[in-house]
Amino acid sequence: MCIPERWFTRDGTLFAQAWKLEIRVIEGVEGWVVRKDIELEVSEHQLAKSFASLDKEFSRYQIPHPSLIHGRPLIYI
Repeated sequence: MCIPERWFTRDGTLFAQAWKLEIRVIEGVEGWVVRKDIELEVSEHQLAKSFASLDKEFSRYQIPHPSLIHGRPLIYI
């Protein structure tokens, strides 16, 4: 999972510079942590689901709701 940070085109293909998302439990709540230290470059063809799709289907994949983004932890474990 990733969260796009900026968009650009290369040779006619749309790409995103994105940050990795990791599932973490913080204070008993399972959610996502944005790893700004891990940048990804993904093409539009690699992006499988939109936020709207995940909003409807997240429980099928047994992942946290896509809106449950925790603040950045003090340290990465």
